[in-house]
Amino acid sequence: MTPAELKKLHEQASPGNYFFTPETMRFFGDTMSNYGVRKTKINTRMEKNVEVWELYRKNPVKRGLQRSAYFTLSGKVVFKAKPCLRDHGEELKKFFNLSPETDPLTLCAKLKRWETIHHRLMERYCSDLTLTEEELERTSERVKKNVRRILGNDPRIKFNRDPRGYSLKIEEPNDFYRQDLGGYGIIAPDWSEE
Repeated sequence: MTPAELKKLHEQASPGNYFFTPETMRFFGDTMSNYGVRKTKINTRMEKNVEVWELYRKNPVKRGLQRSAYFTLSGKVVFKAKPCLRDHGEELKKFFNLSPETDPLTLCAKLKRWETIHHRLMERYCSDLTLTEEELERTSERVKKNVRRILGNDPRIKFNRDPRGYSLKIEEPNDFYRQDLGGYGIIAPDWSEE
């Protein structure tokens, strides 16, 4: 597989994607001749040991960027799981005494979903005058029920109503490795900020 063949495969699998457009490549300082392709296996956000094409840069481009991009064998872009996300899932499993069989990435994905739903609800609560108390309580209870189904009925789980921070927290004092400035453990952090 060459970079040009991968580009063609990707454009067939994801028409309209901007990955290989001249504008995108110019923005990052990429050229096709600076790319190499190799087959490898990675852990994605949802699966382990996935066989993929790695599109790597032979030399750094603008701002020292040298990260690889990954594509399924059919040509679709796939994202490599950040090691810290897997580690966070493992820490949650230990802290809440979850089964060793629990997949840490799936655990984090499920919790992030409920974090997002609750956080958006609290933003609406502060700014949307049409939100009724009944709707607020119904959605809030649904989030609580699902989070407790995932983590157990641990009394240290806090459902924060302040939209300026994370919604799902661990009451202080706690010894959880990842805490906010108030000393609360963060259950579902935003890894895009890392």
